[in-house]
Amino acid sequence: MCATAVAVNESERYKKVLWQDVRVGDLVHLSNNETVPADILLLKSSDPHGVCYIDTCDLDGETNLKRRQVIRGFAEKQHSFVQSKFTSRVEVDAPSTKIYRFHGAVIHPSGERVPVSTESLLLRESRLKNTDYAEGIVVYAGHETKAMLNNSGPRYKRSQIEQQMNIDVIWCVIILIILCVIGAIGCKMWLSSFVDKVPDDKYNKTFRIPYLPFEIDPDYEGLLAFWTFVIILQIMIPLSLYVTIELCKIMQVYHIHNSLDLYDPQTNKRTECRAMNITEELGQVRYIFSDKTGTLTENRMIFRRCTIVGVDYNHPETEEEKELTKMGGVVPNLQPNISLVENLNQTTDAGRLTGSAQQIQEFFLVLTICNTVVVSATPHKDHMNASGVIELNDSDTSVTLVRPVIAEGIANGVDPASDRYARLTESRSITPPHRQMHPRHCR
Repeated sequence: MCATAVAVNESERYKKVLWQDVRVGDLVHLSNNETVPADILLLKSSDPHGVCYIDTCDLDGETNLKRRQVIRGFAEKQHSFVQSKFTSRVEVDAPSTKIYRFHGAVIHPSGERVPVSTESLLLRESRLKNTDYAEGIVVYAGHETKAMLNNSGPRYKRSQIEQQMNIDVIWCVIILIILCVIGAIGCKMWLSSFVDKVPDDKYNKTFRIPYLPFEIDPDYEGLLAFWTFVIILQIMIPLSLYVTIELCKIMQVYHIHNSLDLYDPQTNKRTECRAMNITEELGQVRYIFSDKTGTLTENRMIFRRCTIVGVDYNHPETEEEKELTKMGGVVPNLQPNISLVENLNQTTDAGRLTGSAQQIQEFFLVLTICNTVVVSATPHKDHMNASGVIELNDSDTSVTLVRPVIAEGIANGVDPASDRYARLTESRSITPPHRQMHPRHCR
């Protein structure tokens, strides 16, 4: 099971706890490439400007990194921030499914109210990237996180024929009930027509029918007639139709798996049908919309054509490339367009680039730098050791400094790692429609 680092007592040490033990108000320490265990409000980052990056591909499918900023007022205190001295109160909205909407405020002991938004929120199931470490306070935990509220399970897909069949069956049931009610009412009216032929007895509702050897009650006989007609007419509901359609779908799946037109000889793979309830919809597809270029291009993106200042520079596919593509081989490097190279290297008599050459150079420069890329000069390293102690490195002396509170505990013979996996006690304070919380510590 997954575990994360949570602050311990009033000290400046963290310990590992399971995700299920993370509670609202906990101060959490995250390392690079670590998955966020709950919805956390960012209080501190290893970046001197209070910035961190998260990957939300598991939430929205986007692979680009999202930037998150430390709460206003805490960015200037990155080096002096201590989790044990965080005494501010946090108010946030009630849990909701909207991952791009979040409102709240951090209320300091002085009464200052600092608003917070999604710019400072780390969502559960996102991953910390390009940041040595980050610290924050849990605002939503467990099933109250936005990721869990949006996790309603897979949506069942129904084909058009199944939807139409369900409607037809409902109409059959309605017609069956109407016929049974009519039959029951007719039975009661027919039996009631013999009342005038027998002596009137207001205390006895039963009477004899001339050709029946026993007394009957029209109301009771009408009720029995209703269920009798249900048994007789239940054949109107086509339950066997569902079985027949399922057998037809099985045959369709068999033909899809064994179709030579859907077989790829390059990868030696055939079509795999994973959903049997919508196979008949394949023959009715007219348009395909895709937002993933790799789905249609097989992740082989080749830049072949561009237009610069009205001039078209084309790189057509050669016969050799076509043959290699069919065989599944490696496509050779694309040769640049001769006209493009000549125009790019045009110079004036003074040795400077011409106007068209500068425009071509500017085009490729913009094409190169228009990317979201975060470069790290050194590998990411967290400052928290195995005992949960935050170590500060003095860049001038290269000496590892341990904070005084922890040093005193070690000097007194207290093992910092002795209670690393102790269970947290639950402490929550909820005030609808806003939620108030304070940092919670282990006892």
